[in-house]
Amino acid sequence: MLFIPKRHVPERPMLVFLVFELLSLLFRSGFLPLGRPLKAYILSAYFYPTSKSLGNNSFALVMSVNLGRNRENYIDLQWGGSPDATEIEVLARNRTGGVVMKTHYVRITPHDNCQMVAVFATLQLLPNPISISMVSTEQLTPILFQIPSSVKREVVICISPIYVSEQWQNFLLAVHTYKQFGGYMHLYFISAETSFFELMSEYEKHDFLTIQPWDRIIFPFVPGTVADAYSQVEFQNLAAAQTDCILQYKESAQFVGLFDLNDVLIPKLAPTYIKEFQILLEKNKAEPNIAYLSYERQYYDATVFTKAKYTINDMLRSLVNKKKSDDDPREVDFPNDHLMIFNKHSYFYNNSIAEMEFTRRKMFQKEKISEILPNLPTFYYFYDLVNKCFEERYYDVLKSNNHRNVDNICPGPHICAFYQHPDVNCVHVNAAHKYMDPLDPITYYYATDHYYTADIGCYPQ
Repeated sequence: MLFIPKRHVPERPMLVFLVFELLSLLFRSGFLPLGRPLKAYILSAYFYPTSKSLGNNSFALVMSVNLGRNRENYIDLQWGGSPDATEIEVLARNRTGGVVMKTHYVRITPHDNCQMVAVFATLQLLPNPISISMVSTEQLTPILFQIPSSVKREVVICISPIYVSEQWQNFLLAVHTYKQFGGYMHLYFISAETSFFELMSEYEKHDFLTIQPWDRIIFPFVPGTVADAYSQVEFQNLAAAQTDCILQYKESAQFVGLFDLNDVLIPKLAPTYIKEFQILLEKNKAEPNIAYLSYERQYYDATVFTKAKYTINDMLRSLVNKKKSDDDPREVDFPNDHLMIFNKHSYFYNNSIAEMEFTRRKMFQKEKISEILPNLPTFYYFYDLVNKCFEERYYDVLKSNNHRNVDNICPGPHICAFYQHPDVNCVHVNAAHKYMDPLDPITYYYATDHYYTADIGCYPQ
């Protein structure tokens, strides 16, 4: 627990006092000092009939809210402060009554570089709700909510939102590796090359993974000066997707991994993920509140690009170092990435390749997949384009330690130009969005009726 002593506050002139009171009123009425109304896009909403960590009859929300780019409050944010004192108000009804509850939200996005900020909120409602609504200006915005997955899984690997993705080789290595060692893949999807999307969909039908459409944030008829959902969202709401993953599997999975598509975790100490994690926890049982385990991240190079030559063994030839984390979902509500530790080659590495290859060949022999394989990409167009853009326009700035320039960048694929290629077609997630009358203190938006379309093109959002 962190205790921060109160600072001595000298007496202020009445004029200054009135200004502070005015700012307080602006916060409470849902307007930031920047002068824009609050717009919240609901990315996920879950109701927990039972929960060991959140409590029974708990409700959890993940939203993207136009809170950012308020430099005056940046220092306060670093100390856990919030630039907005607005409460969210929730009405829940069941067959016998109703209840209205209020709570504050918690920022997930740890900086103020982007206008749209991911937030998390949780509160306890009544049992067996038949409807849940957000309350603003005594008006209701009914929202869709889900009961989190009840399927018991030992380890779930959640993949960061993929967009204009062509990396079918990475997918095959990852999905077979996770299956081999007792993991289940949950992939957040925005867009991908068409044949690659078809391949993933076939694997989903055979219970190798779940593909979750990841919403494009859209505020119909809201100007970008109020809520810019195109250029002011960090890395396609990565932090929100990871939070959604933890919330979905909080009660049903023993461990949740937060990975990118090009990450593969191979256990070193045991033949399965769950046994390895249990060994690591036992070794550290003196620390009872361990919330996550960190592994080194090792890069591999994709050296083959055709169905005829593809093998898992070829994908595991050249490795370099870095890390990813596995979270205990019972101890974590939202993630905190970017740590580094190191791990060596897995003891079970060579023992498992033959079994993984057998499963891969079995899948490749299925009629639909065999029809898809010849159409898979033979070159990376968007992958190379995006990597070059990120390196030049963002990571080089980070390496230069020019924090002034970094603070002016909201990182994500929107900083890159996506030139369409005549030979590369994509499937993109889409959904229905509707206009919402402005409400106070917050106007809530959400998507319904998700579907996949080839009409949008190869774009990251």
